Amino acid sequence: MAKRQHDTEATRDALQSAGAELFSRLGFEGATVEKIARRARTNKAMISYHFGGKKQLYQSILLEGFAAARAELKDVGDSSLPADLRLREFIRVFGELAQHRPYLPVMMVREAISGGPHLDQKIFPSMVAVLGLVRDLVEQGVREGTFRPVDPLLVHFGIIGSMMFFFTTEPLRRRILAERFPGGETIDPQEFVRHVQDWMTQGLARRPSDSKSRS
Repeated sequence: MAKRQHDTEATRDALQSAGAELFSRLGFEGATVEKIARRARTNKAMISYHFGGKKQLYQSILLEGFAAARAELKDVGDSSLPADLRLREFIRVFGELAQHRPYLPVMMVREAISGGPHLDQKIFPSMVAVLGLVRDLVEQGVREGTFRPVDPLLVHFGIIGSMMFFFTTEPLRRRILAERFPGGETIDPQEFVRHVQDWMTQGLARRPSDSKSRS
């Protein structure tokens, strides 16, 4: 019984791993059940058995990714640190999530481009929760006097947009840099994350002129 349960879990994990890789690389239509099953070293009937079909597998992968994101960001939401440090931590965690789950930014960019035809509404609360956390950080910073007043949506898209672009274009960037600087230039993801941390916290910092203009 234990071996059967282990085999079942292993097959399910293999299908999710194969699906994540192929959905991000080929898109929803390009990642056929045959290709996913072949990559997972099982038969395509297992996709229906474990998930109910290709679309449900796709949604399961996204739901798992967003659930992990919410869990990782919970500490940022619960933190009592000043807003600028919480914002830096938010960016760090988001960067780590993108590196550990490289399929997630790519799949979400594909969905954004096409209008989200394959997104399940169960994913929306997690997406809104991320935006809510950014809004909370910005509003805290304004209250503390460390951030200038700014629309939290602008901050959200500034962070998420730049980091999604960075991580989704990694294969192309590696190829271009290899051709232009063979054996040389690369961009360290950690360095990029630090850049976004500095860029956002310094860009949001309240300036002396902000106080004068409001007086």
